[in-house]
Amino acid sequence: MPNWTAEQQRAIDANGNLLVSAGAGSGKTAVLTARIVRLIRGGESINSVLCVTFTNAAAAEMKKRIEKSLARAAAEANGEEAEKLYRAARGVSAASISTLHSFCTQVLRRHFNLAGLDPAFRVADAGETAILRQNAYDELVEERYALGGGSFNLLMEGLGGDEAAEDAIYSVYDFARSQIDPYAWLDAALSQYDADSEEALLRSGAAAGLMKKSLANISARCDALQSARNDLMQDGAEKPAAFIDGELLTARSLLLCTNAAELVTARALLLCQNAAELAAALEAFAFGKGRINWDGLEGPLRMAADTARTDMKKEIADARKFWCAGDYIETMRLHRPLIAELCGFIKELDERYAQKKLEAGCIDYGDMEHKCLAVLKIPEAREEYSRRFKHVFMDEYQDCNPVQESILKSIASGSSTFLVGDVKQSIYRFRLAEPALFMQRYADYQRGNGGELICLNHNFRSACGVINAVNSLFFRIMHREAGEIEYDDEAALKFGRNDGGEDETRAEFILLDMMDAQADAEETETDTAAVEAAAAARRIHELMDTERITDAATGEERPLKYSDFAVLLRSYKGSAETWMRTLAANGVPAYALLSDGYFDAIEVRVFMDLLRIIDNRRQDIPLAAVLRSPIGGFDERELIALKTDFPAPPEREDDWAWIDRVNAAAAAGGELGQKAKRFMDKLEYYRQEAKLLGAEALIGMLLDETGYGEYCAAMPGGRQRQANLEALCERARGCAAAGVRSLGGFLSYMEKVSAANVYGAPQTGGANVVSIMSIHASKGLEFPYVIIGGLNSGFVREGMDNLVCEKELGIGARLISGEIKRKSFLHEAITAALSAKATAEEMRVLYVAMTRARERLIMLCAAKNGAKLVNSALAPQTQSSIIMQKSFAVWLLGHILNSKSGNEIRAKYGLKPVFEPDVHIYARCEPAPLAMPGGGRMDEGKYNEFVRDALANADKKQGGFFTRTYAHAADVELPTKLSVTSLSGGEQMELTDASSFAREENVAPAQFGTAVHEIMRRLPLDKPITERSVAEFAQGLVKAGLMDETVADAVPARNIAAFFSGELGQRLLRAETVRREVEFNLRIGARELLGADTDETVLLQGIIDCCFAENGEWVLIDYKTDRVAQNYSAYDVAKKHFAQLRLYKTALERLTGRKVRQSYIYLFSIGKAVEYSEDF
Repeated sequence: MPNWTAEQQRAIDANGNLLVSAGAGSGKTAVLTARIVRLIRGGESINSVLCVTFTNAAAAEMKKRIEKSLARAAAEANGEEAEKLYRAARGVSAASISTLHSFCTQVLRRHFNLAGLDPAFRVADAGETAILRQNAYDELVEERYALGGGSFNLLMEGLGGDEAAEDAIYSVYDFARSQIDPYAWLDAALSQYDADSEEALLRSGAAAGLMKKSLANISARCDALQSARNDLMQDGAEKPAAFIDGELLTARSLLLCTNAAELVTARALLLCQNAAELAAALEAFAFGKGRINWDGLEGPLRMAADTARTDMKKEIADARKFWCAGDYIETMRLHRPLIAELCGFIKELDERYAQKKLEAGCIDYGDMEHKCLAVLKIPEAREEYSRRFKHVFMDEYQDCNPVQESILKSIASGSSTFLVGDVKQSIYRFRLAEPALFMQRYADYQRGNGGELICLNHNFRSACGVINAVNSLFFRIMHREAGEIEYDDEAALKFGRNDGGEDETRAEFILLDMMDAQADAEETETDTAAVEAAAAARRIHELMDTERITDAATGEERPLKYSDFAVLLRSYKGSAETWMRTLAANGVPAYALLSDGYFDAIEVRVFMDLLRIIDNRRQDIPLAAVLRSPIGGFDERELIALKTDFPAPPEREDDWAWIDRVNAAAAAGGELGQKAKRFMDKLEYYRQEAKLLGAEALIGMLLDETGYGEYCAAMPGGRQRQANLEALCERARGCAAAGVRSLGGFLSYMEKVSAANVYGAPQTGGANVVSIMSIHASKGLEFPYVIIGGLNSGFVREGMDNLVCEKELGIGARLISGEIKRKSFLHEAITAALSAKATAEEMRVLYVAMTRARERLIMLCAAKNGAKLVNSALAPQTQSSIIMQKSFAVWLLGHILNSKSGNEIRAKYGLKPVFEPDVHIYARCEPAPLAMPGGGRMDEGKYNEFVRDALANADKKQGGFFTRTYAHAADVELPTKLSVTSLSGGEQMELTDASSFAREENVAPAQFGTAVHEIMRRLPLDKPITERSVAEFAQGLVKAGLMDETVADAVPARNIAAFFSGELGQRLLRAETVRREVEFNLRIGARELLGADTDETVLLQGIIDCCFAENGEWVLIDYKTDRVAQNYSAYDVAKKHFAQLRLYKTALERLTGRKVRQSYIYLFSIGKAVEYSEDF
């Protein structure tokens, strides 16, 4: 039997309606499962239980746990009770334990007649419904335009044109459908524009919320001035402090004193009871004419106080500008007919879309909920489910929306409900989840109205040090005003593990000030994500060398693995690839889901390109992709030959496509021609089959014929890649269900759903690697070691859309009239409401991220100007100030700097220490590592854009060393992609003899070079390096299958050990940052690189053997195994490689924005380093 806490046992045993507020790691699923088992042991049938959640995976896991618990209970019981429990366990698979959508579908299948559905209705996939809705929208828009003039044309123009208007209208449509009665909500939204006077508008609910924001902003600025005043007083600046002190004293006692100075008057505004009073107060507002006497004070304290006063004045001026504008009613009247047009259009769109779904015999996910709710409003249907289900459970209740809540209430009338969730983990507002529903029920049950509240706060996941850090932060920042939730003793986590609970600090905050590393650089493009990733790699290596962990599966202690680490990012899309590549460049294997959607998976892209050229062969980009893929089997040089050997005839220059080149090659014969002919024969065969088969059958045939599915299955993540390809058959089946069966129709269909991005991310996977994921994707997961990056990324600004929606306030519009965007009062009010909700959700996102960690939490913050960030975090952490702060970094730093935990950072920036208790976070500054953006590679998006741009030109094609002819006097043949080694040039000396250490029988000189480079790339630098250790390491590579034994036996272990014992090797070992085998793609001017008479660019590729940092600058080394022949000096041999070294130097400086101070050729044959000279 588990050792339940008192609260857990109460949640299992209590009768009636329960709301279980379950903190992170509190075992809520185990409690829910135990409660169901308890009910069945007490005589209830498994069929009397309804248990719903929000994902198929969660529902499957729930069934598995319940079945397992019932079977275990049966094994412990005897007689009839054992049989009853076994019977219940067998019945779990058919029990009503599912997603809410699945339950809704069951209701509709049983009562299709009440729902007005065909008995054979089906649930269409997102792609099909997106097309049906798009068709309805396009038809309706065309009809409205055909009528000419009127409000519709003004609406579309006001929303920024057809494309912008479509996105805006869909956003309102989706929001309306999340409401219980969409049409009633639209009517109520329109009625908001009926205010008949300014006075009425200023006393409305919309004005109250907007006024709250204005006052909170002014209050925050006043708090900042109060803090600046306190600092002045502590420093002995009594006169200016006294001036501000007098203002504050007057504000507290004589709030409306006629001679009050600026701060008094500002604080008097906070007494306003409604927006009308605020507008009047601002209209009459004026700063006093008195001037503050600084008494000669200069420096940062005066600057801080001046800044606080300026900020306060600006905040009040902005408030005055808005509240005293006086044109609210006029703007509302201008907008009303357009909002009426919008609401009418959305209703008609919904009706037309519904008709198309009816004709197709399908429903969408929104229909499931609305039609199910409509059925449950019919008394006989509602009573049927109320009688059947005596106990209703819902997991993740905090993610419920109003329609789902109404369904729940309809089913549960007369039943006991068990609702479990954690509102602190409600982070799906973008999916229209409404955490206010949880909080309202929480407040009601807390007062004993309708049910009982139980809080589960013992955390069985995290180390005590992690829990202490979480609690200390959220006690400070998460309150009802700023976070919609009061993080009090009831909400705080309690340590629940049974491993002793040592009060050791297990949370770290590391500030990486990039100004330190950039002190000598005029400009840098170093990405903060790359800096954080490089620091993360350094910390991962440290922890793997020093810590061990208890394995969750075996219970035994073991060394750390890469898969014990997870990197969580708030801004995932723009930085995950940089993180993955930078970690890899620093010796840490990592995996990130880089594709934005299903269609970005490489296997899907290639196969879709095959379908495209079957449909139309004269598409150059898809054809080039297929030729270069395993399906076509052409390598880069063969594609070059197709380009150069089969140019367009003079009469065909305008329409000579790649398919013509392939045909010409097939006709010419030869090895390449035979390969081209085989390809063309296959393609023609596929084209003929496409005429006979539907898209689904054709895809299945192609997967069998090409073997591409098996090829992808053998790649990393092969099972998932193969599933992505098989999913194309499912897409084709859905397309056929919508009445489109041909290949051309399928391709058109897929282009539309690709644009709509309805299929989500592709399926991929990794093994013993560091996982990189978004914080949202990490919800429900846990990891031994969690690294949070991107803390300094700003929050997304609300209110940037032309149409914004809110449940109570309706629709706010910002419409374009001529060159001017006119915001309605409601747009401002809704933006303020959404901003408050967004701030609260950002707090919850940070809470989710921090509570994923089991053993250690590492928070990394790269700042391009650390002093500026620290200064912004020094503002007093009042609720008003917290609302205005716009990054995790400022919240965390503000919390840390107000305690002795932040004294190391305070000392770094010249701030006096504080002596408040520590906050259980080890905070420190570290030098920003010299990181290469993207691990030394060109950004993938830019690279793909570059290649596609090349391919779009008739004389420049994808796949390798393609050339382009320029109409310049020099008529230069310019390659689009070159390797550094192909450009190294220089004097060619006859040095045909192998090096003395490379003369072993059957070992080619090139193999020795490869072997030396392999050892120099992999050799550990944190252990003594001797001739013996190098030889043993080489043998280890042999055992790992990474090196041939003959080559390993001939490896120059003595020469390699000599390098590390020499001056250059010792410098490398002492360096704070070392990079080995740095691959790069760099776009560089052809004029600079080749002396070509053109301003075009060339893609330069190469691998830098080694570079390390000294005093913020790079030292670069290129390893060579050349033999130094008689009568030649080391300089003579090295000099022929200087051109290559110069290119490496250029690449490294441009990729990192840092100077390369020294460059060396190291000759292993004689153990000498030759420094590169610019004037060689």
